[in-house]
Amino acid sequence: MLPMSDTRHRIETAAPWLQAAALAVLVVVLHHRLFVEGGILGAPQSDVIRGIWGLDLQARALPLPFWTDRVGFPEGVKILVLPFASSLVAAPLVYLLGAVVAYDLWMLLLLWGAGVASAWLAREVTGRRSAGWLVGAMVIAQPMLFLAITDGTPENVAFWGVPALLAALWRTLRDGDRRFAVAAGLLGFVVAADSPYHAVFVVGLAPLLLLALPGGGASWRDRAVAMGIAGGVAAVGAAAVGALYYGLPFDEAPPSSMVGNAIQMRAWLQWEAGAIGQPWDWTLTPSFVPTAVLLGALGLSLVRPVRASPWLVAALACLLLGLGPGDENPRLISGVLGGWVRTPLSAVADLLAAHPPPVLRFLRRLLVPFTLCLGMAAEVGLSRWRLLPWLGLPAGIAAAAVVAAQTGYVGSLPLTHPPRTAAIAFVADHEQDGAAVFLPQVRAAERLHQRDELPVFAELGQEIQSAAELWLQVDSHRAAVNAPNGLLTMVERSRRDDELRMVLRDFDDLTLPQTVGRPIPPSATSDPERRTRVIAGLVDAGLRFVVLDEALYGEEGLAMMRAYLSGVLVEEQRFDDGTGIVVMVVAPAP
Repeated sequence: MLPMSDTRHRIETAAPWLQAAALAVLVVVLHHRLFVEGGILGAPQSDVIRGIWGLDLQARALPLPFWTDRVGFPEGVKILVLPFASSLVAAPLVYLLGAVVAYDLWMLLLLWGAGVASAWLAREVTGRRSAGWLVGAMVIAQPMLFLAITDGTPENVAFWGVPALLAALWRTLRDGDRRFAVAAGLLGFVVAADSPYHAVFVVGLAPLLLLALPGGGASWRDRAVAMGIAGGVAAVGAAAVGALYYGLPFDEAPPSSMVGNAIQMRAWLQWEAGAIGQPWDWTLTPSFVPTAVLLGALGLSLVRPVRASPWLVAALACLLLGLGPGDENPRLISGVLGGWVRTPLSAVADLLAAHPPPVLRFLRRLLVPFTLCLGMAAEVGLSRWRLLPWLGLPAGIAAAAVVAAQTGYVGSLPLTHPPRTAAIAFVADHEQDGAAVFLPQVRAAERLHQRDELPVFAELGQEIQSAAELWLQVDSHRAAVNAPNGLLTMVERSRRDDELRMVLRDFDDLTLPQTVGRPIPPSATSDPERRTRVIAGLVDAGLRFVVLDEALYGEEGLAMMRAYLSGVLVEEQRFDDGTGIVVMVVAPAP
C-alpha cells in the first residue's frame, strides 16, 4: 500500500488530466440533448448555417482557403472565415465526419478548449497542479458563450487562445523560457486570426501579468531575451494577420450602437430574477453572471486579497467597459447598490461615449474575459493552502449548475435540423465534377423584409431561413456561383464581368411574374447571341449544375431557361422537395 504522501503526489500529478476529462464531461452533460436528438448545434434562423458553411469552406478550399473560387465562381473571392486558425485545425474533421458532425464536435471542442486553457492559466499563476477546476467550469458555463453557440458565431466560442496565450506569456515572464516564448508568439497569431475581439482582450489583459507576477524566477536579462523572441514571432504573425485582412472592408460601428450592444443591466436583473418568459430565451441577451457565482468567486478571492487584486481589478475594468455608454445602466445599478455608485459609473459611461473603444462593437462580449478574471481571482484565493484548490471541483460543478438552472440552456438546447433533399443529393453524387448555381440568386420583392420574413428556397423550411443557398452548397459539396450578401470579411478577387452579371440578372428576372406579378422584361429575351456566348464561357469555366426553385420560375421561366441553356443542357431532373426543385445538368458543347 502506498504511503499517503505518495498517493497524494500521484493524484496531484494527474490533476491536469483529470481536469481535462472532468471538463469534457461537463461540456457533454451541458449538451447531452445533442447526442440524443441530433441536428446542428445552434438555433434556427440564426447564423448557425453560416457558421457550418464557413467551416466547410475552410476545409474544401484548402490549401488556400482565403483565396478561393468555391464562392462567387468563377472569379472567386478573398475571404476570411472566423475563427480562421481554429477552423483550419478542425478542417480534417469535415472530411472524416461530414460537415454537420464536424461542426457540432468542433463547437464542443472550442468550448472545452476554453475551459482547459483557463485551467492551465490557473495552474501556472497559482503554482498548484490541482488548481483550475473552478475557473475552467466558470468559463465553459459563461452564458455569453452559450449565446455564441446558439447564434452560430464560432469566432466568439473560440476563446481558448486568450487564456492559453496568457499562460504562455506567464511562463515566458516568470522563467524566461524560450520555448514558451515561441509558443506565446504563435498563440498571438492564433488569437488575432481567430477574432479581433480576442486580440483586444489579450492586449488589455497582458500587462496584468506584470502586476500579478511573483518575485524571484529568471533574471531580467533572460526574461528580456525570451520576450524579444515572443515579440519577434508575434510580429511575423501580425504581418500574416495583416495580409489576411488586407483589402477587406472594415465596419466601424457608430457610438450609438454600442449602447444597445453593451451589457444590459435591465436584462441582467430579469435573468437573475427568473423573469424570462421561456427557458433560454436567447433573444433577450444573457449578458449576466449569476449573483451566486459572482459573490462566491469574490468571497474565495478574499482568502488572498493582495495576490487576487490584479485579477479583481481586471475583472472590474472588463465590467465597466462592458456596461458601455448611456445612463440607463448607472441608474439601474445605483438602484441595487445605492446612489453612491451612480456618479462614478456615469463618468465611465460618458468617457466611453466620448472615446469609444476600437473594434469592440459588442461590448457585452467583455463578460467572457470578466468571468475569466473573476475565476482567476477565486483560484488565487483557493491556492492559499495545498488541498484547498480541490474545493474548486465542487465549486465549479455548483457554478455550472447555477448557470444551467438560471438560463434554461441545457433543457432547451437550441438545435437546427436542416432539410435533406433528393435534389441536392443528386447534385452531390453526380459524376460530373463542377460548380453549381442556385437560382434565383436575388429574389424581387415589393418591400424590404425582416430576417424572419425572408422567403426560403423552394420553401424547404424555416430552419434555413436567410441562409438556404449556403446550406445547399454545404450539402452539395460543390463550388457555387452564389456568394453570401453582407459578409464583411469577403471581397471579390476580381470584378465580375459585366456581361456575366447581366446574364445572371436575366436568370433572376425570369421569376418576376411569380415574385412581384410583373412580366419578364425585354432585356431577358434580347441579344440571345451574347447570352449564349456568356453561358458557354461559364460552362467552359466549370459550371455543371443549374438548380432552380420550380415554383418561382413557373412554366414560362423554365421554358426560357431551357432555351438559354439549349446548347449546353445534357440532363434535366425534377424533384418533389419543398415546392419543387429542377436540376439542369450542363456540359461544354461538343
